[in-house]
Amino acid sequence: MSSREIHQITGLHVRKLKRKFVQTLYFTDGLPLLFVSNAKAACTTVKRSLWRAARPETLTAQSNVHNRKDGPFADDIATAVRMHLATLPQLAKFSVVRNPYARVISAYRNKVLRNLNTKAWQEMAARYALRPDEAVSLETLLTCLREDDPYWIDPHFAPQTVNLSLDLINFDLICQLEKVEVLERFLGIHNVQMTSHRAHQTNAGQITDFATVLSPRELDLVAEIYADDFAAFHYAFDPAQTQPTAPVVPQPKDEALLQTLMSLAGAENGQDLHAAAQAMIARAPQLASHPLLQANG
Repeated sequence: MSSREIHQITGLHVRKLKRKFVQTLYFTDGLPLLFVSNAKAACTTVKRSLWRAARPETLTAQSNVHNRKDGPFADDIATAVRMHLATLPQLAKFSVVRNPYARVISAYRNKVLRNLNTKAWQEMAARYALRPDEAVSLETLLTCLREDDPYWIDPHFAPQTVNLSLDLINFDLICQLEKVEVLERFLGIHNVQMTSHRAHQTNAGQITDFATVLSPRELDLVAEIYADDFAAFHYAFDPAQTQPTAPVVPQPKDEALLQTLMSLAGAENGQDLHAAAQAMIARAPQLASHPLLQANG
């Protein structure tokens, strides 16, 4: 069923929901965890650690942890969503964030400067009418991102509040990458040994003053585009202050919000989707106006 047909039945747009929300969720066989992936913030390390804990016999040095078909992560997300609806409140939900300046530098170096053939760059070049065979300046790219719908920005560059669905998920832990020992302890409690894996290392985390790498205009654009990230995850706008100013204390959320959205995402057909939409209107009517369910970009 097409997005247009679904919209005609329910009055909702679900393309964003399926592509930009559900794809961040990583359910792992046999582990009471839900990892919300935030690109360019240790997601490779976390996924490899979860894979090793769940199916160590299948993990190799060549394994692509981002390919759901190869590992312990649910391949058919809609099916996984339906399976986990009842147990969702019991899953420990966690994610990792990092300094917005460092994350942008890392994403730009990894997805644009080092290799113009990355899927991320090719899709961004097409979306923003840029030459796919030519690396643009970071300022040019940030200018394009500033004008885009945050929910359609490539996940390596999207605001972290968007990647985490911060207003919808009742997190047990939001770990700042600069305090990775907190993540290591959390995973250890759940019998997951964390092993660092930096296949795409860009050394952005070694920068001691972002003003030495970013121009004044680039600093301003990062501060504008990612203002919510700086505030929500306690990072200073001062480019010389690379460490977080305080730990993140997740704010309680109504579990019904996430369960309702997951019901929509897990609907197998128009009839199920219509029923899920009606349930959403009854349980959490405010979700109908959420950006995830607004017109597609």
